[in-house]
Amino acid sequence: MKRTLNCCYWLFSFVLLGLLTACEGGGGGGGTNSVTGTPAGTAETTASLLSGTVADGYLTGARVFLDRNGNRVYDSGEPMAISTAGGAYTLSINPGEGAKYPVVVQVIGGQTIDEDDGQPVAAGYLLEAPPGRWQFISPMTTLVHLEMQKNPTMTLQGAELKVKQKLLGVVDEFSLFDDYIALKSDPLQSNKAERTHRAAQVVASLMGTLRSDITTNLGGEISANDQRPVAYLVSDEILRRSDKIEEALNQPLDSDPTVNILNIVTAVEEQIAPQTLSRERLDLYAQAITENLEVWDMEPPRIARRNIQHGAIVSVAARVTVSFDKEIDPATISAGAVSLHRSGSSVSGVVDYDAELKELRFTPNQKLFPDTDYTVVVSGQLADHSGNKIGRDLAWQFSTLFDLTPPPLAEIGPAL
Repeated sequence: MKRTLNCCYWLFSFVLLGLLTACEGGGGGGGTNSVTGTPAGTAETTASLLSGTVADGYLTGARVFLDRNGNRVYDSGEPMAISTAGGAYTLSINPGEGAKYPVVVQVIGGQTIDEDDGQPVAAGYLLEAPPGRWQFISPMTTLVHLEMQKNPTMTLQGAELKVKQKLLGVVDEFSLFDDYIALKSDPLQSNKAERTHRAAQVVASLMGTLRSDITTNLGGEISANDQRPVAYLVSDEILRRSDKIEEALNQPLDSDPTVNILNIVTAVEEQIAPQTLSRERLDLYAQAITENLEVWDMEPPRIARRNIQHGAIVSVAARVTVSFDKEIDPATISAGAVSLHRSGSSVSGVVDYDAELKELRFTPNQKLFPDTDYTVVVSGQLADHSGNKIGRDLAWQFSTLFDLTPPPLAEIGPAL
């Protein structure tokens, strides 16, 4: 009898252990909150399954894979699944891999369905999330992961805060790893969730457009070696225009949400010259990745101040002064670095540069014509010492007035 009880005890123990192991594996990360997908407790150690959701809106028909070699390309042998309704996916993995490798989502143009409108996405793009954060993958988690990779000393919390501040103008506790679509039904979270969803829609659309332009400039294909520089470049271009996105998100909503997103995307796209998404630029990114910079800086110089604003009316004795937010490489400064034009003709003058003030000046060789319209052009070839070019010519107009006091008339004495 005692032996029978011992057998039953051990049989019960094995069954209980099996049930506990199954529960840990099926949850995708040591248990998750069913609404937010936020990890509860430690990362999985014995799980054989990763289950999560992919979204801009929920994405159906996207390829989801565990990127073991970090090349952002699905390779044979890597765990892979196609997302189903509601953006759901499940990957079969080896124990411990969920906390070690990122999950990447290939959104396929013309094939993956965005459940926001039920239509295939126009242009493909990639989504990703840091290792251990596979529960909800979106354009926002993608930006966070890329910031962490570009800046190795940056924590996940720091990267998430940077993205939230830039795109949403918030620093609250609303996590970018929460399912913003599900949270829109929560009265306490609905406003923030709706705003985050719209931001994600804008970012996703820009990701598709930028990758499409880059693909065209590369001759029709992005190679495996180019995937990382492309991901960084796309991220930088989007975050560089984050103020425009945030401003647009703050505007009153149109009755048609699709129109709102399209208007924002169009406004941002107009600021990006497709020709700047070039092989030359990607090579600079590849070089920066190789150098493993402590602080990621691929920002081109920007105009910080200018003495003549667009539409100003100035003296005929004026000269043009332009100050930048970072030092310009003197090797990129030519006679045409700053130029002045009237009626399609160039005005002769001298260009000089003050490195300490980061200031370019154009001094005309003679006084300007009064009551005349002029155009200032700053060359897009100007670059900083890291080779980051402005990218395209910057131009603005001003007019002149005659404000010089004529010399006094000479006194004429009596005729002799």
